[in-house]
Amino acid sequence: MLDLIYYASFLVTALVVLALLAVARAAIRRGGDEKTWTNYFMFGAILAGMVSGCLLFHAVLWSFDAAGHRLNVGHGEVIVAAPFFNLVLGVVLAILGRVLLRWRPIAW
Repeated sequence: MLDLIYYASFLVTALVVLALLAVARAAIRRGGDEKTWTNYFMFGAILAGMVSGCLLFHAVLWSFDAAGHRLNVGHGEVIVAAPFFNLVLGVVLAILGRVLLRWRPIAW
């Protein structure tokens, strides 16, 4: 069950970043400033990783604990690893999204 919560937090991070990418791309196509929207996207992607890793993951663990279903977290490595890896995922997706937002097709 703990693995499911762990991977679900990754999925939430990825889905939020994809939604941010779609919003930023639509705003740029409507004539918005590319640099501004790219910076908004990067800030939002990193924030999504932090929120999903810190708040969401620990809130779900707390919810299970409050419901009386204590999950075994071992020595606590996962409590540190979930926020760290979600933050890293947010940063990596922010870099990839920044490249995609500034992508220009080759004009032959």
